Amino acid sequence: MYTWTALLEATPFALAVMVATSCLLVGIQVVYGATPALEAELASDILTIEFADGTRYVLNSHRAARQIWLSAERSAWHFDYVPAAKTWVAAKSGDELWSTLTRLLSTKLGIGVTLA
Repeated sequence: MYTWTALLEATPFALAVMVATSCLLVGIQVVYGATPALEAELASDILTIEFADGTRYVLNSHRAARQIWLSAERSAWHFDYVPAAKTWVAAKSGDELWSTLTRLLSTKLGIGVTLA
């Protein structure tokens, strides 16, 4: 998680990244915190989700591009922040960050996933 100093010194982009990654981590931990099926960790704007079979999904901030990048299942997404909608959207596909991660987790775990 982030320190108060990091929050106070954050640019609007960095703050949006902190909110997104922290909320995703909490959502994953609330639903799957006690299961051995996956483990999630947030460190230095990088959210890593590791599954029991060794598969990893990596979500990280790319400050120069002002995007959040997601790598999962041999695919990659570059999400731009849309302030009016308060969400992250991949320009190429129109995919939204939360729904994309929800879909990926549902497929990988073989169950319906709802991130809180």
